[in-house]
Amino acid sequence: MNRSARLLAALAIALTAPWAVYRLCYLRYRCNLLEAQAERRITALFERSEEMRARIAAREVLETMDRCLPCSPTSLNNYMARAAALRMLGRPAEAAEQYRIALRIDRRSELFLNAGLSELEAGHQQQAEDALITAALVFYSYLEVIPAPMKYQVSAVVDPIYQTIQQHRAPPSMMKELFDRVSRLPKQ
Repeated sequence: MNRSARLLAALAIALTAPWAVYRLCYLRYRCNLLEAQAERRITALFERSEEMRARIAAREVLETMDRCLPCSPTSLNNYMARAAALRMLGRPAEAAEQYRIALRIDRRSELFLNAGLSELEAGHQQQAEDALITAALVFYSYLEVIPAPMKYQVSAVVDPIYQTIQQHRAPPSMMKELFDRVSRLPKQ
């Protein structure tokens, strides 16, 4: 009986191992390569998003990322590539949602920036301002990327905070507020 149980277990392992290796290793590896390729394509063509070639590439990136999503649902690169492709296709509200999903996985300053820029393109001023303020608080140089007049609105909020911190006059409550701001998703 003991020997037959071991034989049955070995047979089960032998039958499921190839599927597990394929599903858990190969597909994820392949999707990682496809995500890196998508990022390079999007980066190269983002500034020329009005060209037909760029729009075709954006659609292809979306299709590829859709296929990769089930095997790696927490892949930040997948959501970032999808969002950039959606922006290239003139769908900024959908892009902002993809950046929000990415922000649930990781709180990167460039995600706040791109979510804010997407919201701005979609005409959602309040949501854009909230995300862009957070981006500039985390990485001040992002102020240079924000288009006017939103840049001035964001600067009016961020500059006094930076000055207070640089002058060592920031109370602990301010630091807690900044931490809480980065810890939450931008307003919807």
